[in-house]
Amino acid sequence: MNLDVKQIFKAPTYEPLATVDVFYTYIPSWQVYSGAKRMDIAVGDVIEIWLKKGAYGWEPALSGNTVKHIKYVENRKEPIPEPIWHSMKRNIRNVWLRHSSVTVWIGILAFLFTFVLFAWRKRK
Repeated sequence: MNLDVKQIFKAPTYEPLATVDVFYTYIPSWQVYSGAKRMDIAVGDVIEIWLKKGAYGWEPALSGNTVKHIKYVENRKEPIPEPIWHSMKRNIRNVWLRHSSVTVWIGILAFLFTFVLFAWRKRK
């Protein structure tokens, strides 16, 4: 990510900054993530960010926890679109597993178990 520098609060005096290359790991918004806060930055955002010198250059000091939005662009474009199979799996999980009663699932599993058991006995 390349950021245009508008104001520097504190930085090494020997390094004049007009733009800064910030190194981070991109995780799409549709991907399950646990850990520090996401860095939700898009083209057109105005942010305040704390950086530290890392192994590859400037890195966010504490991931998304050090990013403060001053201007947030509403129409955000996802660089990596969500795969169709992923959205289908998410929708099936949301509709079927979260809104079905446990009794219905136990009944379906009992029926399938009985069906498999009778089919297996007939083969013998």
